[in-house]
Amino acid sequence: MEKIEKELVRVLSEFGFNASVGKAYMSLLKNNPATGYEISARSGI
Repeated sequence: MEKIEKELVRVLSEFGFNASVGKAYMSLLKNNPATGYEISARSGI
């Protein structure tokens, strides 16, 4: 994960989202549209 992605996950955690949600969100931003399976595989969750 790149530095900016880690920072976004950290900021999302300040709003109450856990790391898995942050990773899934980053995956959606990069790979929209995607199935749940694709998001899981690409984000590592």
